Amino acid sequence: MRRWIHKQGWKKLHAIQEQAIPAIIDTGNDVLIMAPTAGGKTEAAYLPILSKLLDNDRVLGISVLNISPLKALINDQYKRLHTLCEPVDITLTRWHGDASQAAKKNLLKKPSGVLLITPESLEALFMHHGMKMRHLFGALQHIVIDELHAFMGNVRGRQLQSQLCRLESIIGRPIPRIALSATIADVDLARSFLRPEAPEKVTAIASKGDGGELRLLVKGFWIDCELNHRDEDIDNSYRAICNDIYKTLRGATNLVFANSRREVELVSSRLIDLCEKRRVPVEFFPHHGSLSTDRRIEAENRLKKDGVPTTVIATNTLELGIDIGSVNSIAQFGAPPSVASMKQRIGRSGRRDGVSKMRIYCREPQNSDKGSIITGLHLPLIRVVATTNLMLKGWFEPPLSGIFDFSTLVQQTLSMICEKGGVKAVTLWDVLCNRSAFSQVDRDLYAQFLRSLAASKLIEQAPTGELLLGETGERLTSNYRFFAAFQETEEYRLISNGKTLGKLPILFPLVPDTLIVFAGRYWRIESVDEKRHEVFLIPSAGGRLPWFGGSGGIVHPEIRKECDRIFRDDSVPNFLNHTAQEILAEARRNYRKAGLNQRYLVPDEGKLLIFLWDGDRVCNTLSLQMKFDGLDNYVRNGVVTVDETNEEKIVSYLEILAEKKAISVERLVENVQNLRFEKHDEFLSDQLAVMDYERKMLDWDGLKRWLEQHLHH
Repeated sequence: MRRWIHKQGWKKLHAIQEQAIPAIIDTGNDVLIMAPTAGGKTEAAYLPILSKLLDNDRVLGISVLNISPLKALINDQYKRLHTLCEPVDITLTRWHGDASQAAKKNLLKKPSGVLLITPESLEALFMHHGMKMRHLFGALQHIVIDELHAFMGNVRGRQLQSQLCRLESIIGRPIPRIALSATIADVDLARSFLRPEAPEKVTAIASKGDGGELRLLVKGFWIDCELNHRDEDIDNSYRAICNDIYKTLRGATNLVFANSRREVELVSSRLIDLCEKRRVPVEFFPHHGSLSTDRRIEAENRLKKDGVPTTVIATNTLELGIDIGSVNSIAQFGAPPSVASMKQRIGRSGRRDGVSKMRIYCREPQNSDKGSIITGLHLPLIRVVATTNLMLKGWFEPPLSGIFDFSTLVQQTLSMICEKGGVKAVTLWDVLCNRSAFSQVDRDLYAQFLRSLAASKLIEQAPTGELLLGETGERLTSNYRFFAAFQETEEYRLISNGKTLGKLPILFPLVPDTLIVFAGRYWRIESVDEKRHEVFLIPSAGGRLPWFGGSGGIVHPEIRKECDRIFRDDSVPNFLNHTAQEILAEARRNYRKAGLNQRYLVPDEGKLLIFLWDGDRVCNTLSLQMKFDGLDNYVRNGVVTVDETNEEKIVSYLEILAEKKAISVERLVENVQNLRFEKHDEFLSDQLAVMDYERKMLDWDGLKRWLEQHLHH
């Protein structure tokens, strides 16, 4: 085996590759390989895998199933693996929507070698070629999961776990699983995700060190609110940031991350305009999911070309390990969505010289201490500092556990019925729940779940007892969009006076009379059409109102607790520039001026603010409970703003709430009009929808802990 490796030119192996050889060749166990981007993870897995294939007799059937989160990753890996597979005559096939149809047909006719695929395309294989799955994968020796962290704690991850269990059920034996990842918050959680029934048997291999030197700079910019008059397009701070990007990044190869497609377009258009006005070649290009494949590939190819200066402004579309060559530096607008995301983005640079460079741009309103307390705390910059601190400590968000995810269970149930042509309920429960990702669902709950599907005509029962696809189920599974477990760019249209203002992905509770900010204007929600995903707005009077939208995801409690620690501290991080230090100092002054170092409840502009310094699920729980009890409020940046001025009344209310033993979730969410926000939630009964929402969006136990800790102050 080592002779073959040396023959291929791999005479000097990374330590992680040396460790992977006996783990994969000798033990037959599941293996978790962790290393920074460009740390040799792919070779660590495939050098021993391909060597093992050469040592065994060739048999008909796919030997290695490689599952990746993105088509672009598959295309990238195909090029890298081709240099290993081609010399030893091992077939390598990629399977996705843009791949060769001839190669797919040849694989179905004569399955062999390595198959690179996404979970969505694997779902299509189950459903369209269910009777051939044993023929295709009967000789399977290894399953490789690329970018494991991209699957953990989300619907695609539960889809993948379900698919792996279904595949082993078809083959009739366990298949060794090899997972590759750059960012893992908790190795034990990763082991449990990879092999839920036997995590202790997963061998974990990690590279030593953090991947090299890190150079980080947070650059603060003041927003001149009086000058801008809430400009919808680009204010003075955006102009200053774009000018800084133009000056510092032009002439090199860089990635700039923004947290929304709108911001990508705003920044890239400004940078392109600067190039054209100064009559220099355009080096700046946008990259996000709404752009055509050709435009995205064009930007990616420019990044790979040596000597072609290119800066791509992207959403998370370039966050994962697509090979984009040697990137000089990374820039980021505002706080990254998560600590794990920040680590992943930083890892995109530093391949050439071992030095990862990242600039983070923060915009904060000037003279904000004269307005709302929340604005004066400069929470966006504080969150950047908190995210950075936690990353440097090695902490990353763990996946949310204990949820049902009935939407993905709908997909997997229908897919398995489609695959088999018909299947008994007890078999479905055993494969999908008892041995798979949906272990929270017991027999009785699954029976209730199946009755809900039958009521929606997704399934029906044959006289012999097998479950079949119903009329609605047939129609649903015949659409190619069914293969994806996630909701594909499902957004709410914002409408005022018959005119569409735009769209937003909204994850938090939609309740009439909630105040929001959109396109630089103040609005009040008048009504919501959940089926048509339309929100009707009417203009609202002044006042500082909350930003509203789900692009940032659910904030973990540890991030907010770190924010509070930063306020209470006096040290100044050395990665802040002068303006960022000014913003931090002003935020701390306003924090202490408001007495937040001693209390959690403060008056502000005719209202009361409750500072929880806790996660979004706890904030949502308190907000909904207060609305149910007649206390009008809204949540912004983890702060509950109550339309009340009597502090004693709120303290008394919270003391009573602390004595409650339980809450009625059904009554609590009566006014939540986006209760069903996952892909197949529309087919759930009201009871199941409430149960699902509670596990994902609410945390009563966390709220109880907060009440117990703070009411004595």
